[in-house]
Amino acid sequence: MLGRIRVLIADDLANLRTLIRTNLEFDGRFEVVGEATNGLEAVDLVQQLNPDVVVLDVAMPQMDGLTSVSKIRQCCPKTKILVLSGIDDEHHRGLARELGADGFLPKDRPMEEVVDTLAEVVGFPAPQ
Repeated sequence: MLGRIRVLIADDLANLRTLIRTNLEFDGRFEVVGEATNGLEAVDLVQQLNPDVVVLDVAMPQMDGLTSVSKIRQCCPKTKILVLSGIDDEHHRGLARELGADGFLPKDRPMEEVVDTLAEVVGFPAPQ
């Protein structure tokens, strides 16, 4: 992969989107190409922007994140998906993977772990 990792952030909480964006941009490996406030918007933006990876919340209005995973996987099979959710149980982890998510992290993980996991999901090396 050349250049930076193109990321779409999908979460209904503006402050969390800002936190993720700030950390990704500070890291230097990432370019945030868009933000979605609900699952339906996330699917539409993935089709328009063709990001390398989507950070996707589970609990969102209009279309939940798990339904979005399935829709994104159907329309854009090469786009990687990291589910970042406040709902952390084996059922949701398993369902996210079954629907096509490439990773799952609870929202309470340190932002450094979120950043590193995003890079791992797309196979981008850590900075030297």
